Amino acid sequence: MRANHVTQRELADSVGMSEQALSNKLRGLKNFTLRDVSRIADFFDVSTDFVLGRAPLEVK
Repeated sequence: MRANHVTQRELADSVGMSEQALSNKLRGLKNFTLRDVSRIADFFDVSTDFVLGRAPLEVK
């Protein structure tokens, strides 16, 4: 989020969840769903493997 200058509010709005829900998930109080991971990957135009920390970022 920092590298792309995206706020929690902007990301939450874009992926269809409340800012509080995103905050709870980022702090580890709640788990991300597969749908959350997929929407976040789409928002940042990266793979779900990258979001999950399983693959390096590929430059397009």
